[in-house]
Amino acid sequence: MAYVELHRLVRVARMYYELGMNQEAIARVEGVSRSTVSRMLDTARREGIVQVRVSYPLESVESLEAELMARFPLRKAFVTRVAIPDRRAVLQDVCRSAAAYILQVVASGQKLGVSWGNTMYALVVNLHAVASSGSPGSLARDVTVVQLNGGVARSQFSTQAGAIVESFAAVFHGTPYLLPVPAIVDSEAAPALMQESSIRMALELARSVDVAVFGIGYPSRQSILFQAGYYDTDKLEALRAAGAVGDILSRYFDSHGRICDPDLDRRTIGLTLEELRSIPTAIAVAVGEEKAAGILGALRGSYCNVLFTDEQTARAVLALHARAETRARASG
Repeated sequence: MAYVELHRLVRVARMYYELGMNQEAIARVEGVSRSTVSRMLDTARREGIVQVRVSYPLESVESLEAELMARFPLRKAFVTRVAIPDRRAVLQDVCRSAAAYILQVVASGQKLGVSWGNTMYALVVNLHAVASSGSPGSLARDVTVVQLNGGVARSQFSTQAGAIVESFAAVFHGTPYLLPVPAIVDSEAAPALMQESSIRMALELARSVDVAVFGIGYPSRQSILFQAGYYDTDKLEALRAAGAVGDILSRYFDSHGRICDPDLDRRTIGLTLEELRSIPTAIAVAVGEEKAAGILGALRGSYCNVLFTDEQTARAVLALHARAETRARASG
């Protein structure tokens, strides 16, 4: 773009956005038609001269939060109101609220454990954005960030596990500790890997974190574990047949939070779900009605004491719980 053209676009954009002039007034100043001014403003947005940022307070649905906390062992539930029924927009809103909470609860010198996945990637992006909008002096520092479960894929697909851990550490000016092994290994490889010094140290750190943050997956062809090559279709169907409704840290559980494949669980590298229960602050972030059964299983298993989700998903979780209670009363 020529300098003269660029300069004119900047001038028109500043008159419109900074000085509050309407398009007719700008057209008179520039000696062009109103439609030309409109096209110039569109071009300024496309070229990045004008960048639009929508800043808005996140609203929660307090009645759903209260009901979740009354029915399950939760210290805190944050249910984001759905303003736009678009999965990406909802995920961003939930992750922004979770990011603000994480920045509040993590203290300098603490240990933070994180998993990986699409939700965690969206969360750390929002963590950087929320952190940069606040006072730098208020941020925790020297935080040790530990990868809670193995994340090396068995295919060309990238889990971005290492990048997520390092990005969390960058926010808190801390030290990242990676777990550079597959999430799930063959039976014969598991004992040897567990004894390897760097892996043993990472697992010991994982068990001692002050705060753990993780997503909740579900058994489907869209799951990262499937895309990363850990399962084929037959294994996926076998997991479903065994009652799997969700996974945390690559460990599958049923609707009551019970491990549904003990052999698979023994071959999974990372913090166990039993160990997760002992973490002081365990934060689950999950979006989507398809994850409702997995969230319910996680709540029944007491794997998280803080939950961030959206109102549609929260309603689906509570509806599943209510139906289960009705069936239990009818059969009892």
